[in-house]
Amino acid sequence: WGNPSAVASVTGDAYLENFALKRRLEGKPALNLQVGALRGIDAYEFGGQTTLPVKDGETSLHVEEFLMVLGKLLSSPDTPPCVCITNQDWESVLKFSHDHTLKFRHLAGGEQVAISECKLSLEDLQKQVKNKLGDLLCVNPDTIDLRQPMINYGVDSLMAVEMVTWASRELSVVISQLDILGGITTGVLLEKAI
Repeated sequence: WGNPSAVASVTGDAYLENFALKRRLEGKPALNLQVGALRGIDAYEFGGQTTLPVKDGETSLHVEEFLMVLGKLLSSPDTPPCVCITNQDWESVLKFSHDHTLKFRHLAGGEQVAISECKLSLEDLQKQVKNKLGDLLCVNPDTIDLRQPMINYGVDSLMAVEMVTWASRELSVVISQLDILGGITTGVLLEKAI
């Protein structure tokens, strides 16, 4: 998000998560707790006004709500070693996130939620593949000809790796980087997906 101290924060968080996981594997108690913005703490409130900005779908919790949840976490034997407590508006967060890295899409309601376990038509698959190639190549997806090899559009080795990973994850299609660099067409990729 552009905060220069974020690197230190992320590094510290990663260390604490790994430390908690290690202790749990050793049978020792551990809880790594990530907490979102809290209201009701003097450092953030002056004269009843909260100074915490509410942005990008990240609303705050009151400190009493947090303490209530914390008590339940500490008393439960099934609490995972790493927990995040926050008051997210997931639909608002979707508006500020990249379409292809949404690991929390299933938490949001409404029309933006990806539908899983469904059969897509050939037309839908074509659209998905064209959109993916368009994103990778920074071109209009409508200009992509399914009969042309992907390398004709400028797909390089790194883009080929991305396409292989994406096809495996999204379409359950197994292709190799060499297939793409060897001249496989988008149409052949679609045939494998059907």
